Amino acid sequence: MLRRDEAYGLVEARLVTLAAARAEAAISLVRALFCLAVMCRFIYLHLRPPWAMGQALLVQLGCVAGLLAVVLFSLWSWHRVRRGPAQPKLLAWSIVLDATICALSLLQTVLGPTELHYRGILCHPDIATQLVMVMATGLRLSPHLAVLGGVLNAALGAGIIATDWVVQGASRTYGVHDVSMYGLMLGVTIVGAVVVAVRTRALVGAAARETARVEHARSQLVLVAQSQHDAKSLLAAALLRMNGVRQGLEELPGGPRSSEIERDLEALRSQLEGLGALAYGELMALSGLQAVDVRRVLTEALPLLRYRFRGLDITVWAPEPLWVHIVGGEEAIQRIVYELVHNAVDGDGTRGAQHIQLRLRRAGQTATLAVEDDGPGFALGAGGLSLTTKAGGQGLGLRLVGHLVEASQGQLDVGRSEALAGACVRLALPLQKNSVEGLGYQAVG
Repeated sequence: MLRRDEAYGLVEARLVTLAAARAEAAISLVRALFCLAVMCRFIYLHLRPPWAMGQALLVQLGCVAGLLAVVLFSLWSWHRVRRGPAQPKLLAWSIVLDATICALSLLQTVLGPTELHYRGILCHPDIATQLVMVMATGLRLSPHLAVLGGVLNAALGAGIIATDWVVQGASRTYGVHDVSMYGLMLGVTIVGAVVVAVRTRALVGAAARETARVEHARSQLVLVAQSQHDAKSLLAAALLRMNGVRQGLEELPGGPRSSEIERDLEALRSQLEGLGALAYGELMALSGLQAVDVRRVLTEALPLLRYRFRGLDITVWAPEPLWVHIVGGEEAIQRIVYELVHNAVDGDGTRGAQHIQLRLRRAGQTATLAVEDDGPGFALGAGGLSLTTKAGGQGLGLRLVGHLVEASQGQLDVGRSEALAGACVRLALPLQKNSVEGLGYQAVG
């Protein structure tokens, strides 16, 4: 089995290669479009009447064939890297091809300048394309490939300058000082490409490791939630057996009473429920903020709630669709509504709510969801309102709701309902920007 750091390393390597593949796909597509445009221009200018004859025609056809080959290779490379990680050999050949195309373009300018007063390749703006090609090698996220591209472009550039020096002779206006400046600029560009490759690779790697940690934490929380469910089932069975033998259990002098054992089991079950609620809340928080249309979720949940809590009068008032940001998305809204309705129905253990109202409205930059009932409400203790309506309860359901709301940068308030005289739980969640009639958005789920 792989250690955790080894697993993180594999995820990092995979995401780095995928990022390099995306950059290569963009470069290949741009190269294909550029060469296609050049080929069309060449055909329009040269392959038309009066037709060239002999060697000139062969040269023109060779140029068209070469450009067409580059276009086809670029499209194949674009298709290849879109289907999976880019192979290092493919990236290297792509860099070689870019350098060759750039060199041939500059060589054409040297051998057949179109300007009336041509002053040399270093005085021509086309020389800047070589610097762009060198910097683009850094997008492959490999410092070795960046160095390869820089050295290759430098060698081809030296050959082009030497050719220009011989062919143009006295017509050139640049000297050794300009050549040294060109070399300095090319060297700085190579260093910049290497820095871009190293820094971008480090950023992608850090993001990959963070993603791996989040996925690992998510899987561990799933195991915690599953273990909590199994343990709670065992405790429920133990409580049933305790109720069955309570009447016939003989109390030992000085030993634990059956009621004490039952109370301890109940406390342990509450702790397990709290652990499950915490694990669920963390799982929702790990999924990140998502945009949800709360009115649609409430409308779809209403028939399910009426079926689950038969005989309960539950109404929803939501005059407009409101899109909010909440961790866990639609599932979190469903869980919040279920927990609040379930708490209202349970009440204090002896009397629960018979009427529940869910009210959704806009309040500035937030959407406010109020859940009111006609139950016993929250008890008022020394520290203010309690988080539970049950005697001895720990308010786990409401704590879970509060955790989800807090993780979504919202606010939770509890109090008494003025309309129904029972409990009132009001939560405020940040609205999505431009949340007008849900226009342009789709619910998550």
